[in-house]
Amino acid sequence: MKNTDYNTQHITESALLLALMGLGLKRVDFTSDKDEQNFDIQWKKEVTRGVFFEVITEVTVRCETIVEAGFIEDEGRMRPECGEYKLTTEIGEVCMYFDNMPIGNEAQIENIVKPQLETKIDVWHS
Repeated sequence: MKNTDYNTQHITESALLLALMGLGLKRVDFTSDKDEQNFDIQWKKEVTRGVFFEVITEVTVRCETIVEAGFIEDEGRMRPECGEYKLTTEIGEVCMYFDNMPIGNEAQIENIVKPQLETKIDVWHS
């Protein structure tokens, strides 16, 4: 999934940041009984008629239980108590395309793209 093709096109940091800022928020629902769940997320935005900026990434969501869910006694009756969880995300490999051509380099992906994508992922625990 990495942009290692020799045909990768150059993009300036400012143009890349501007394109990333235009991407919408993506919601992922953590529904696994395990402590970890993986997602493939894709953003695709039309820049001009028929020309798209596209980002594809793998995201790993980890769930750490802080307070276990269960029941507590409340005035002589048992009532359900929601647990407390801490969700963390880790951005994996990232591919970016402009007009179906790979763009960006490893330094741009690590320093610009991944930090921006972390703000574009909304994680929910179901």
